[in-house]
Amino acid sequence: MQKITKNTPRKVIGTLCFVLLALHFTQAQSPPLLFDDIHYYFTDRQAANTFFINNFNARPMAEQPMNPLTFIDFLDIKNGQVTVNISGKGPFEGVKIGDPARWARGLVMPEPNKYVYGQHWLAISTSHFDKTQKKLKKNGVKTASISAKIPFEPSAKTAAVYGPDYNLVLVVERKKGPKSKSTNDYAIDHVQMLCEDVEANIKFYTEVLGAKILERKGKSAKIQVAQHTMLLSEPEDLGLTRAQVQRKDRSKFFPGPDLFGFLYDEAGLQKAYDSAVAKGYTFLMPPKRLHFFEKPSPYVFAILFSPDNFQIELQTEDGRTGPRTTPLKTAQTNR
Repeated sequence: MQKITKNTPRKVIGTLCFVLLALHFTQAQSPPLLFDDIHYYFTDRQAANTFFINNFNARPMAEQPMNPLTFIDFLDIKNGQVTVNISGKGPFEGVKIGDPARWARGLVMPEPNKYVYGQHWLAISTSHFDKTQKKLKKNGVKTASISAKIPFEPSAKTAAVYGPDYNLVLVVERKKGPKSKSTNDYAIDHVQMLCEDVEANIKFYTEVLGAKILERKGKSAKIQVAQHTMLLSEPEDLGLTRAQVQRKDRSKFFPGPDLFGFLYDEAGLQKAYDSAVAKGYTFLMPPKRLHFFEKPSPYVFAILFSPDNFQIELQTEDGRTGPRTTPLKTAQTNR
């Protein structure tokens, strides 16, 4: 690196300072090992499990034997990807964490065409699009009455359907590669976020989670977070108006996608937390171990919120630094 002297031009000094600052934040930031889970709260937990299992061949996954949580179901749609985690509405017996009054929140009844900033849809890919459409229709899954054009891919073959509690699932056609040996045709394609301010969300996901910007157009951005694709769009880019979308009120209970979990190792979690705090981000909870029925669980969480009040958890799980790999041996039940 160039040595700075009293004769060094100011422009060069400014460039070097910028490089040093960038290196500082690059070194301080600890990216997650993986995008670990998309957590949903549903009014009918078992019906939600059945929806993903029967329609998209999801597999219930086992937890570690150390004090497993009985109020969450972990569903794997494709090996190595983020899991869909499902809970009913709390409170949950055995859990004492955060505000005890959080479950006194009023229920916002689910209904079609009620939009909230945060996750807009979960996109699931298939190479058998028409076959999947027939299966969904046979299973009584209702088509959603929305414009289902993917930003950056308006010509992609898609269909929007209603999952449990009118939550949106986008089915998108993707041709399977000739060398693919996947036992399940379905995979999570992307997560579409509905943003009040796309620039604020880009800043959040890049600074806190080390996201990479893949593409920008209008009021939308395609980013990659921990090997998964996320689309960030303001309402107008999804055919909506601002008047149709409400900001998530944390004093109320909204059935549907509630949080994203990102997995770290222990050192990585502390580093990511310290880096985010140094950049001015406020956490609802610093890294803290969850206790279940007065005994320690394998999980440590740090909780903060995106600019749209969507909950983000930086987390560790003792003994796990990769995707869940062990399916439940028994049929999924309301454990």
